[in-house]
Amino acid sequence: DDAQRESLPGCRATVQGAGLKLTLTERFRIWALDCTEKNISISFSTTSKNFPRDLATSLVTGLFILIPYYLFYVFIFLREKRGHL
Repeated sequence: DDAQRESLPGCRATVQGAGLKLTLTERFRIWALDCTEKNISISFSTTSKNFPRDLATSLVTGLFILIPYYLFYVFIFLREKRGHL
């Protein structure tokens, strides 16, 4: 937003990015940032270097949540199949 852009000291920057959905706080993924007044240029290739690490962390976290969740349901299914309510 404008306040974040103006917080760059002495710079009217062009920012390319998108808002992230399903987060507790308002967050953005920045793809590129250009500020000609301060000679600052952060390209997509620079910001994308962190993406595989973020993706891997998300997948591992998701597996630690989903695997116990599905094992719990398999346990309940097998228990009910034997006639235990």
